[in-house]
Amino acid sequence: MIFFFVFIFLPCFVFAQIQENLTTEPNLDTNFEQAVEAVEIQDIPPEIQAEAGPDKIEEINTKVTFDASQSKIDPENLKVEYLWNFGDGSLGQGSNIIHSYEASGEYRAVLTIRDLDNPELKSENFLNVSVYEDLIVLITDKEEEKSEDLRRIISRAKKDGILMIIFRPDTGEKNDFSRSEKLVRSMLENKDALEKAQLIFGWTEANEDLHALIKLGQELKDSKDLNFKKKNIVIVREDKFNLISNLTQAVFDSLSPVNVILTQDTAFNPLLVAASKPERAVSAVQASGAKYKIFGIYSQRVARELKPTNFLSFIINFMINKAVPIETILLVLMLPIVAALIALMRQVIGIETFGIYTPTIVALSFVATGLKYGLAVFLLILIVGTLGRLILKKARLLHTPKLAIVIVFVSMAILAMLAEGSVSSRTGLISISIFPMLIMMILVEKFVNVQVEKGIKTAIKISIETLLISILCYFIVTWQTLRNALLTYPEIIFGTIVINFILGKWTGLTLREYWRFREVVKAIRRKK
Repeated sequence: MIFFFVFIFLPCFVFAQIQENLTTEPNLDTNFEQAVEAVEIQDIPPEIQAEAGPDKIEEINTKVTFDASQSKIDPENLKVEYLWNFGDGSLGQGSNIIHSYEASGEYRAVLTIRDLDNPELKSENFLNVSVYEDLIVLITDKEEEKSEDLRRIISRAKKDGILMIIFRPDTGEKNDFSRSEKLVRSMLENKDALEKAQLIFGWTEANEDLHALIKLGQELKDSKDLNFKKKNIVIVREDKFNLISNLTQAVFDSLSPVNVILTQDTAFNPLLVAASKPERAVSAVQASGAKYKIFGIYSQRVARELKPTNFLSFIINFMINKAVPIETILLVLMLPIVAALIALMRQVIGIETFGIYTPTIVALSFVATGLKYGLAVFLLILIVGTLGRLILKKARLLHTPKLAIVIVFVSMAILAMLAEGSVSSRTGLISISIFPMLIMMILVEKFVNVQVEKGIKTAIKISIETLLISILCYFIVTWQTLRNALLTYPEIIFGTIVINFILGKWTGLTLREYWRFREVVKAIRRKK
């Protein structure tokens, strides 16, 4: 019996179990296909993305609409609730809701969207709300970290419940015109602040505030978005009121506010007190004891009175009001000044340049490109021009075709420089206008011609002196006091005719010649 159980029944039982396991083993392929089908038919997880909307600038005790309609709810039939925390201790519920603030200040309104069936599924977003009793705009190049006066003014404004919106020119931008352009773009992007402010302050060193306000008026000339007829504009300067009178008048003509007040920074506090009643701005300045000058319809009438002594001022004021860029007018007015300076350097000092035209246009090109990149382009053109001429020297080509090939080399070098600027993300380099570079490429012909006629050493010497004169002229052209004086008294340029007439009668030796022949002069004096 034992023999039968161990050797016959037990092996048969084990064999039967093994066979059963083999027949019931799961089919991996079938299970994989079923899993894939299960994933395919499973619903995509719901998604919530809250969007509270753009920041707001609102007056105290006014109804503010909070709209969450731009939020993303997927699927759309998902049951959600919209919860708002307005930052002042008040709560609200709804995708579109109205709330008012009872105190001025800065608030952060937080939107929370939550799935009712799954409270763990939620999303948050916020917007900033600036609430004011009174709102003023300040255009300044000063920074709170460096200016104690600005910190004091901001602190006083907060104490009086005044919201101060500050616009700053881009100090990283070297070109005055570009700084003003960017400042205007920033102001146009924040029309809400400009529209609600009844006092607009300008307080800069280099007159970017004046240029930007004039340009803003030109931009808004045919637009009804902003109306300055009930606003006062205050330009803050310490002195030199006469030098910027024409520009200040142009601000009034361009924007037509109630008044444009030119005053000192000691009038800031009285003006902040009068912020809620802008009609009292003039009396506040008068009571402050600060020096001031007011521009309005009456001063406009005086400026437009054409006289023999101010006809050029009249023309320039007219052009500014007709949207001719101030920078263009300044460059044109600077041309006679620069030309007279170059004539003086050549006739009296004895510095040799590539004529009078070349250093003039190089200096003006530096103004357009900025001195750093202008010098880079200048040196690149001269180096590549010289190398190109040396390479083609043995080719025995006629002069004009050879010069044309050199210009090809220079063009490729300029393109390579722009490509390098693109790779290294030098925005100042790649944003340079092509026209100043093309103007400076004229130097190639001058440079090559001097090399042919006088040799490479003389050409290099003249190039260095041309560069030095151009740099000097650049600093003259960008000298803010001279720029202000030219805009205020453009008749100054007629004085250059007198200077050039005197230089034209010059018959003596230049200072360089006196130095060169100093031994001869000493010998002559000893004989006498």
